[in-house]
Amino acid sequence: MKIIRRFAEKFLMPEKASSFGLVYIAYSRKSQIAVNFLLRKKQGEIPNAIYNKRIGWIDVVWGYEGTGSGDGYGLAKIVKFHPEVVRKLAKVIRNMTVASKSGNRYKLESTTHFAAVSRVWFEDQKTWLLTVFEKKTR
Repeated sequence: MKIIRRFAEKFLMPEKASSFGLVYIAYSRKSQIAVNFLLRKKQGEIPNAIYNKRIGWIDVVWGYEGTGSGDGYGLAKIVKFHPEVVRKLAKVIRNMTVASKSGNRYKLESTTHFAAVSRVWFEDQKTWLLTVFEKKTR
């Protein structure tokens, strides 16, 4: 199965480029499959990759891992600082509720996780995943 997937990916052409890199529309609405694809590519974005029942489809971008909790964004940051979430990302995001909403951001929450979803990229409207992480237990 891995051989078939790698063969297909080799010929899967991105539809266009964006400021996040190549855009892979073929993986839109594929949830965890889309996340796993970007984990292998380590660049680009997938529009409408993960669904949340309250805000709808969320784009997943590879992004920038950053150097600490105050910078970085996207899947690269999640992989570096919150790897425990990566393999269940789509499931975690699906049922989260909106804890707050500002002009440019949603803060999502569940009993076990927090997430931040941006509503803009510079001046363009775009709903994309900034980060997600487990709540600390005391």
